[in-house]
Parts: sequence; C-alpha cells; structure tokens
Amino acid sequence: MSVKKILMIVVVLALIAAPIAAMADTSDGQIEINEDKTNGDGFKTNSNGTVHIHLKSTETNDVGIDIRIEDSEGNLLAEKNNVNIPAGSEDFVVDVSVGLSGLGDHEIKIVCEPKGLFPATTGGEIFNYYELTVNVTESIWSKWTTYLAVAIVVILIVIAIFLRMRSASDKKPDTTFTDLENKRKSSAKDEPAPAASTERKRYKTEKTPAKEASKANAKKAESFTELEQRKSEAPKEKPKSEPVKESPKAEPKKDKGEKKLRYTSDRRK
Repeated sequence: MSVKKILMIVVVLALIAAPIAAMADTSDGQIEINEDKTNGDGFKTNSNGTVHIHLKSTETNDVGIDIRIEDSEGNLLAEKNNVNIPAGSEDFVVDVSVGLSGLGDHEIKIVCEPKGLFPATTGGEIFNYYELTVNVTESIWSKWTTYLAVAIVVILIVIAIFLRMRSASDKKPDTTFTDLENKRKSSAKDEPAPAASTERKRYKTEKTPAKEASKANAKKAESFTELEQRKSEAPKEKPKSEPVKESPKAEPKKDKGEKKLRYTSDRRK
C-alpha cells in the first residue's frame, strides 16, 4: 500500500472521530459552584463555623466529588470526600465544618475534584474552586471574666442556701406534739353526743300508733253490760255544796240618849 493511501485513510478516520468526540462532550453535563449563595457562618474563637457550598449539576447521572477547604496559604482546614451530587440538581447544598483561630476576617478557598466535571474558560482555566471571606467573632466563653462572674454567682447561691437552712434549723416550731395531742382530746370532748338513728326514730313513730290502735280496739271489745257495771261500781261523787254567802254585818245603832247627854254636858260647860 502506498503512502498516499495510508494518509488518506488517517484523514478520513480523523474526520469521523472529531464529531463523535464533540457529541460526547456536549452530551456530558457539568457541575458549577454557585458563588452567589455559597457562604459561611457561626465562626467564633472557641467553636467551629460552617461553610455552605451550593452546587448546580447538569449531569444526566449522579456523580461523586471530593471537597476540601484550604486557608490563604494552601493549608488544609477541612475536607469531605465522596459527596454524591444528584443528576439535574438545581441547588444542592454541602455543609462543611471548619475551625479558624484568631479574630477578624479570614480568606478560605473551596476546591472540588475532579476538575473535569467543572467548566473551563477559553484560556483553559477550570473553575473548580471558589475563594470565600468569613469573619470570626469572639465568644463570651473565651473571656476569663465570664467564668469569674459565673463563679461569683454560684458562691452567692451556695451562701444563701446555707444561711436559709441554718435559720430554719434554729427556729423552733410554734406548736409541739403535746399541744397537738391536748387539742385533739379537747375537740373530742366538745363533740356532741350522736343523735338517735333515723331507724330508731322511725321504729318509735310506727310503734306508737299501733299501741293506740290496740287500746282502742280493746275498748270497743267491751260489752254494754260491762260498761254499765263499771258505772254502777264507781263511787258516786258528792254534789258540791254552794258556798254560803255571808250577810253584811249590821252596824251598831247609836243611842240617842248619849247624844243628848253629850249635848247637855257640852252646853253646861
């Protein structure tokens, strides 16, 4: 085979392979970091913060990626491997806990692998990373004054409890056991005697009319002859005598002679 024929075959194969490669590239999607939504919060001097990475996928299948967080000097701060990104995700969030020391702003870099899943510029640079600025604030628990204040409060509470228990133990009760016993006995004496039960009352009320009825029946049973005999045997009552009216006493008659004598004697004088 001549060299000319070999060159022609190579050219034809190249022409056929180019469209196939282009179709393969266009059929595969890509993953992008949403820079507008990716942020970090909760960073304090004594606790870790959280970086919220928002991703968008146009892949037709689920893909796995590795994520690492670096500081401005390239030192590894945190990482998360084998993160599964669902196919066609519009906003998939990956949270990574990161610890930073020192107050103020810190520059961190989010890097995702493999690079081939992320878009590239015309110059060949692949955007599989994003630089983020986070702020670290001071926690109240990082100050010694906070612990001192808590210790003072605890000591004051303990002292207050001790004083209260001591005053309660020194105070004698107002009423003793003997007083309570005497009070109970006096209340028992003052209680009125229990009234007769309702059943006893009802028995008495039912019994009285029965007795009266039996007496009435006994009286009715007596014959007329017995009644007459009893009347005849009964002692006759004496008629009551009327009280004798006393006649008014006659006044003694005065002697006329005495008057005359008394008169003549008066005249002689």
